Amino acid sequence: MRVMNFFVRAIRASKEDIGVQSERVSRSDDSRASRRALLTGGLALAGASTLASTAKAANGQAAKLGVANTATATTFVTNTNANGTGLTGVANSGASATGIRGNSNSGTGVKGTSTSGIGVLATSTSNEGINATGGYAGLRATGGTYGVIGYTSGSGTTYGFYTSGSAYGLYANGVSRGVYATSSSGYGVYAASSSSYGVYGVGVIGLYATGSSYGVYANLSGGGGHAVHGQGGQYAVYGAGGGTAGVRGDSAYVGVWGEGATYGANVVATATSGQNFAIYAETRSSTGFAGYFKGNVAVAGTLSKTAGSFRIDHPLDPEHKWLQHSFVESPDMMNVYNGNVTTNANGLAVVKLPAYFGALNRDFRYQLTVIGKMAQAIIDQKVVNNQFRIRTDQGNVEVSWQVTGIRQDDYAKEHPIVVELAKSKAETGSVQFLAKGKTGRQMRLAPSASDSAPGTPEAP
Repeated sequence: MRVMNFFVRAIRASKEDIGVQSERVSRSDDSRASRRALLTGGLALAGASTLASTAKAANGQAAKLGVANTATATTFVTNTNANGTGLTGVANSGASATGIRGNSNSGTGVKGTSTSGIGVLATSTSNEGINATGGYAGLRATGGTYGVIGYTSGSGTTYGFYTSGSAYGLYANGVSRGVYATSSSGYGVYAASSSSYGVYGVGVIGLYATGSSYGVYANLSGGGGHAVHGQGGQYAVYGAGGGTAGVRGDSAYVGVWGEGATYGANVVATATSGQNFAIYAETRSSTGFAGYFKGNVAVAGTLSKTAGSFRIDHPLDPEHKWLQHSFVESPDMMNVYNGNVTTNANGLAVVKLPAYFGALNRDFRYQLTVIGKMAQAIIDQKVVNNQFRIRTDQGNVEVSWQVTGIRQDDYAKEHPIVVELAKSKAETGSVQFLAKGKTGRQMRLAPSASDSAPGTPEAP
């Protein structure tokens, strides 16, 4: 009480100044600890000791320092000076020392407001600036622009804002951004969870991240899970505006894995001019396959290749050998029809072709071979109404026949095979296949990781 009386007398003695100073004195006769309180437009509490007192403030009165306050009225510490501080608490030493501590069973432990400055400013040289614990939320902050702003000036593993919780380490809700974090050298956001999500984002944009090296970096320490898991929406994972690729996958097994009820993968090359590829596939193994299709393959366009064949299990040794045959090539878009027929006693035979033959084909060509006897055979009548007639100089002669036609359907008319054409500017001076022992420049068609498309992705 001696210290409290000294404090009150000091306030009354200096009315022209808002501040009041009370000096602690050390008395050798009783060694009693006292406090120094400095009130200069605000109020400062220094040290970890308290002023012993059991006095209480009455309801409706402001709570007093150094007493146990049970008043229901709100206690204000107000500073009207420019750039002043309403209340400052300092704890100089000790890992558990606390500058200001606020406890509440159901309300708010510490609440700070400011019309233009900082509502609550917390600083620690070696521990937490703010350590907040709550049954529901440890810290709740609301602001016109940012609810919480955290900075770190240290190097190495330092954090501008560090939180932990049994349900959410950080739960943030904002009109524009729930969480906005930047870093000049490390991670903008580093989140870890032992059982659930490291980062869980909900919104028009659930998670938006930018970085000079990685916008989002996710690492899964165990097997069987997902380093990045996207679910819902039109696109669970959407990559756009990449200088080289929208989405890239690297793995010792499968680089990119896609499954879908209708399409496993949908790939479109959007450039409307020049040579481009919707899919480019390459194998670096001499016995590998750039593409392997298990099932039917439909090509709505022209198929170009350096060679072609069929490959099946060898009929005579299916478990140990393959059997391969080459395609029959032609400079024309040619259809081939063939068969055997036997002329009647008068040496005549009519061969009927499919009903679509005349509509599909033009420029017919014929081949006849007599089988079994020395006889002559001719085309007695060319194709008319999808049939032609064969005549032999003897009756009952077997004849093998072949008729070919050149396609004249709409697609063939608009996309004829150009037998000889000049290489493009990019292809000139190179060859598609460079044989062993020969010199020259092999054509490069594969995209490169160093290639970069112009333009910078626009932030939403």
